[in-house]
Amino acid sequence: MNDSVVFTQSWRKSPEWRRASSLAKRLSDGYCYLCGGQLDFTIRERSHPFKVEVDHVLPASRGGALFDQGNLACVHNRCNKVKGSKLVGQKVLNNVGLGAVFGGQVVNSGIDWS
Repeated sequence: MNDSVVFTQSWRKSPEWRRASSLAKRLSDGYCYLCGGQLDFTIRERSHPFKVEVDHVLPASRGGALFDQGNLACVHNRCNKVKGSKLVGQKVLNNVGLGAVFGGQVVNSGIDWS
């Protein structure tokens, strides 16, 4: 399997995705690329809003490379759900005063995803 495969959800269960997402987590700077909040890699509960997920910066559904590290970034589950398959113009930085605190973590609450 490679990045030129016909887009289906089956890539999520492939060994290539497991390797790519594992590497993305190891290379992470420890901050969500969408909100700038600190990532907690110890959270295992699938539905937890701050569980770490690997997101495609250019969504796979819009032609983004499936396994390219340059297109992968770590995000909070919550942030990834809000973003969905929308495009983000730039990395949202965690600046003091721009975020709301959820469970002790600062999460940007003023992101316009339109």
